[in-house]
Amino acid sequence: ENIVITLFEHGKTVSGKITWMKSPNDERGNSKTDPLNPDESLRSRARLGMVMMNSFRHIEGKVWDNGKLYDPKKGKTYSGMITLKDANTLDLRGYVGFSFLGRSSTWTRKLD
Repeated sequence: ENIVITLFEHGKTVSGKITWMKSPNDERGNSKTDPLNPDESLRSRARLGMVMMNSFRHIEGKVWDNGKLYDPKKGKTYSGMITLKDANTLDLRGYVGFSFLGRSSTWTRKLD
């Protein structure tokens, strides 16, 4: 699904929220929600505007680690690490337990 995540500083950490979705509504025209969230009280919240990554702390150089990534498609939270490759590109690694047991993706800055 095509989405835009906007990163922002939150105290001494970096977080990110969904600020744009190509398809923010379901087939009935209702806002897509978070029905798989393990916290039942959050299942009706809209995905658009959702903070899906938080608590990334600067470790050294261009690396932020010890963050949390929430995947609303699975209702699961993973540990995460961000490595800034250049001004417009970052690598995001989500994992359970150890960082070498995970999945990486490359994110590119949306230029207007």
